[in-house]
Amino acid sequence: RKLLFIILMMTQFKISNACDSDSLIGINDAKSVFKGTVLSVIRKDSDIVRYEIVFKVKKKIKGRIKGKRITVNVPCLLEMCCGIPFKEGDNYTIYTFIKNEMLYTSSCTESKRIE
Repeated sequence: RKLLFIILMMTQFKISNACDSDSLIGINDAKSVFKGTVLSVIRKDSDIVRYEIVFKVKKKIKGRIKGKRITVNVPCLLEMCCGIPFKEGDNYTIYTFIKNEMLYTSSCTESKRIE
């Protein structure tokens, strides 16, 4: 009975991230927007854990993007902690914002993988 109760309780809760779809950072609020391919994913441990994602820029949509490569940070690589599961070689449309004087993206933006 205890096992059945635990299973029922687990199915009642939906795992989601800390963002809701009404507060996503879109084109109007983004610092920059571009389409690009992930070249590398690098874990950086400093005061806080973060990941640096290096993109090859294929198309500039908004903002000042210098050169053909750009580095964008994410807090983690899981959606449940507002991250995006980036993979080298995949293509994305990225919406950025400034946090701690660095360029960031997260699942709280309209960033998405391009099929």
